[in-house]
Amino acid sequence: MEPPEYSNCLTLHQPYEGNAEAADRAGCIDEDRYSAIYQDILETAAEGRNQGISFRDPRIETLRKPNKEVKTGRCIFRRGGVRYSHRAKRLVLKFLPLLAILLLMWLILLVMMLVKYKDISAKLKAVELDHSTMMANVSKGLLDAQSNHNEIKQHFESDMATLRASLGSLITCPVGWKAHAGNCYYFSSVQQPWESAKVDCIRRGSQLVTVKSKEEQIFLAQNVNGKEHWIGLSDSAQEGTWQWVNGAPLRVSFWQSGEPNNAKNDEDCAEIEPTVTWNDDDCSSSRHWICEKSRF
Repeated sequence: MEPPEYSNCLTLHQPYEGNAEAADRAGCIDEDRYSAIYQDILETAAEGRNQGISFRDPRIETLRKPNKEVKTGRCIFRRGGVRYSHRAKRLVLKFLPLLAILLLMWLILLVMMLVKYKDISAKLKAVELDHSTMMANVSKGLLDAQSNHNEIKQHFESDMATLRASLGSLITCPVGWKAHAGNCYYFSSVQQPWESAKVDCIRRGSQLVTVKSKEEQIFLAQNVNGKEHWIGLSDSAQEGTWQWVNGAPLRVSFWQSGEPNNAKNDEDCAEIEPTVTWNDDDCSSSRHWICEKSRF
């Protein structure tokens, strides 16, 4: 049994190319589906004849009214509601391996990046750990160095004090000077203004006395013979800021109660009194003075 007359539309190059209406009227369907349906109809009809049954298979209508669309001379058919063509299937099958290869390459690259990231992270953590350890060692080294410096300084000062005490009896002060705690002191017998007294001490290789302790203050007061003496303390550079002649700031003071008061608005120089206290006075006033220099 030959297929119906519609077989001439299996290939749409002629006479239906570009003519969708003509292809639809001709009942054009794709070749695979056409052959499958037609073969099944033949088998069903043969079974009916063997059993003495004669009927018309309704699927023959499928050959006459196929579910299809015709575009540019090619049958495009649908299965399960999805529209596709043989050409689309071939394209998908052609590029599917390439897509799979690209996906595999992307996954490999991603894994390599992750491994590289973990390696870099581990190295950064190691560097941070080394840096922390190094900084801890440096800090410990600085603390140890500071401790050693302080210890050496204490030993040095102790040794120097011992040396001064040992040499004190061997090294004497110049004639007219008095010795005390490693220093020599000159108590003037005449009076001069503060600046002149300062110059005289320099001429003698010394400076106006700087009082550094209560013990030294008591020693000075005991040797002034009841007279005021200039000491090397002044606020002439800046009112209210008292400094020693060697540039050191005032740290230990023995001011008389109510002093310094700058009573005459020009009392910028300090003097020591027999009462073991200090007073500020006019620098142009004439007073005795005290020079000081080291015995060593």
